[in-house]
Amino acid sequence: MKKIIVVAVIAAMMAALLIPAFADSHADTVEAGDKLLEADFSGDELAADELVAWSGYALQDGALHLGSGADWVASSPIVRTAEMYSDYVATLKFYGDKRDCYYGFGIRTNNEFQLMNGGRFGVPAPSETAVGIAVDIFGAGNSTLGNNIGITFCDGGENASAPAFTLARPEGFDPGVAAEFTIVDSGDKITIRIDGKELVTIELSGLADGAYTAAKAYDAAGNEVFSGDVTVLDEGTIQIYQRNNHVVINEISVSEIKKAADPQPATTPVLRGRSFDAFVTNYINIATGEYTVADLGPVDGSNGSISNVAFYGWVGFDEAVDSFGYKINGNEPVYDSAFSFTTEDAVKAAENGGEFGQRFLIVVPTADLKGTNTIKACVKLASGTVIDLDGSALTEGGLNLPNTVVEYTGPAATEPDPGDEPQTGDATMILFVVAAAAVALVILKKKAF
Repeated sequence: MKKIIVVAVIAAMMAALLIPAFADSHADTVEAGDKLLEADFSGDELAADELVAWSGYALQDGALHLGSGADWVASSPIVRTAEMYSDYVATLKFYGDKRDCYYGFGIRTNNEFQLMNGGRFGVPAPSETAVGIAVDIFGAGNSTLGNNIGITFCDGGENASAPAFTLARPEGFDPGVAAEFTIVDSGDKITIRIDGKELVTIELSGLADGAYTAAKAYDAAGNEVFSGDVTVLDEGTIQIYQRNNHVVINEISVSEIKKAADPQPATTPVLRGRSFDAFVTNYINIATGEYTVADLGPVDGSNGSISNVAFYGWVGFDEAVDSFGYKINGNEPVYDSAFSFTTEDAVKAAENGGEFGQRFLIVVPTADLKGTNTIKACVKLASGTVIDLDGSALTEGGLNLPNTVVEYTGPAATEPDPGDEPQTGDATMILFVVAAAAVALVILKKKAF
């Protein structure tokens, strides 16, 4: 019985491996910014600088009606934005009565009334022409659309010959019921959603002379549904059209895509004051500066006699210190909160380190270092900025940082042991107690603030 179960589990695992992984949506996440257009259908006329429609349209009950009369042409087959847009998010809320021919909306259209022309999916005259991407959300029985949505890259030629493809309607969508169509047009990518559900994402390429020349389209699961040569304007109007239908429009709005904030140039921290008071090996002071930069020569620990080196001093910046650390051979810093040493009031005086002045005692274990190494202290500020204490100048005319760079030579190098990287830890705390006592003797010899 156990063998049968094991075989069944293995078979299930093998079957799972044979199932192709689902692709990911190609849509981008964007945020709507400033409003460019928000149509108000409460008056008697459309605002000419916002929307343009053929005569015969009707405004009633806070909605715009196209094709509401017996003659679909006389009662306006189309409305379009007065402006051509790029990099925008648009919301269209409308529905139709599913009477005859087709209705839908167009994007990247020019500033003429064109997309009510036919020739798409067999309705009605193949020789009719248009410019822009037509999205036919409804096609009657005389259309080949069926219960699909048709997308055509109208290129100024006959619509019947224009590149086109169809997609299944999103689950629950009925073009005869009010729906919200969202268009995210970011230049080389266009995503269309219906009631929040992604319908298609179109990726454009080959921009030349104001038009893209190639397109790929993907469904909500990321599957490619179209690839081919096209002609698509780099900007355009938005149009809602109908042919022999009554379409009710409740909203047309356009917002610019909110741009990411421009990165602010990093500000260089201001060094208020500094002092490198002592360099210590094995808790014995070997170099003491008079509140100036100490120029350290090579430290020879090749006989294995040196187990640690330490830097003692203080720095003050125009922001708080987060922690002190050290770097060995340019590797990642090793930080320890204990490296921030007890700071006397004089260090924080305005003429010295200022309010953020902080004393440091940085102890670096060296017993496991082999061959020649470069050691230096560093400091991480509250902003996250890491500064090497290498004697460089941060600002013009300002002070130089303490120069803690030292060349340390340990015993001859052997094959590295992965566990040999020196680290701080509980043992370092013991070093502090001993080192602090040793350095205290040095401090007594220093001049007072």
